[in-house]
Amino acid sequence: MKQRPITKLAPLILLGGLTVPFIALADEVTDVQKKYNLEDPMGGATVPQIVSRIIQQVLPVVGALFLIMFIYGGVLWMTAGGSGDKVKKATQTMINAAIGMAIVVLAYSIVNEVIVQLGSIMTGSG
Repeated sequence: MKQRPITKLAPLILLGGLTVPFIALADEVTDVQKKYNLEDPMGGATVPQIVSRIIQQVLPVVGALFLIMFIYGGVLWMTAGGSGDKVKKATQTMINAAIGMAIVVLAYSIVNEVIVQLGSIMTGSG
């Protein structure tokens, strides 16, 4: 049975609709924290800072995966023994690893620029 595109988007729309009230109530949470003297588990970090921290933790893992895939492609190539199919698979693995790394670097650059711009907008320095 073929699913319609709207049924694939329905969970995302529902999730978005459920998170909006929590974002809107964020100010009230800080009032409650002050009233009951609760500590902020994020240390007062803003959303751009949190996203930046997450990216800083994930980026080395992605770099390591790139290196592993590239080495795997190299090993496949060295052990191909002149077989055209194996050499083609090895080169394709290395090309895919390089393309994936390029996408990650480009995505990091874009997200980093957005975070910088958001930070300057939020602090009023931009």
